[in-house]
Amino acid sequence: MEFKLTILERLTLLNILPRENNFINLMLIKEAAEKIGFDDKEISECEIKQTPEGVNFNAEKGKIEKPIEIGERAYSLICEVLEKLDKANKLTQEHCSIYKKFIER
Repeated sequence: MEFKLTILERLTLLNILPRENNFINLMLIKEAAEKIGFDDKEISECEIKQTPEGVNFNAEKGKIEKPIEIGERAYSLICEVLEKLDKANKLTQEHCSIYKKFIER
């Protein structure tokens, strides 16, 4: 499944991916994280920088959506996390656009 994601959406997804699970799911999560993440070229082009306050990037380039291929099982895991956050009333504004793209698709 292909998802078009901005830098902020990708960072948000990386932050909510489960860090604990069974071995098979962790391998799927690792693969998804590698696809969602950033390479050296993209970090340089989008001026992505880690600061004490968080991650900063070029605002204009941050609006560009990059197509990311996510497998069916990784998609299900991401949906589970988003649904748990929703039920626990722990969604934030940063989650809204990815919630729409994953849950309301």
